Amino acid sequence: MDMGLWLAFIAATGALLLLPGPDWAFMLATGTRQPRIVPPVAGLTIGYVILSLVVATGLGPLIAAVPAALITVTLAGAGTWPSWGSASCARRARPHPMPRRVRSRSSPARR
Repeated sequence: MDMGLWLAFIAATGALLLLPGPDWAFMLATGTRQPRIVPPVAGLTIGYVILSLVVATGLGPLIAAVPAALITVTLAGAGTWPSWGSASCARRARPHPMPRRVRSRSSPARR
């Protein structure tokens, strides 16, 4: 592989990681809501590694040339997020007790 081409690929991959975009907004929003930022950052990094491997292996032009392959990859990615979110919500779901009604002292008690 040509060294100039390799350096251009590394520069483009680094630009994806370093330039602000929706991924940065997601990390900032997650960081303000919860103290653990490592899982979202790890997920985004793994996504960038997979994207870089797809492009480096030459699958990017193949997927772009075959519309069915692009649709398949898009639907697989679109189906992963809701199924993961649903499973996550199902694991956390617990029945909540009904709140007790508290009577204020100023209102008369009903009998």
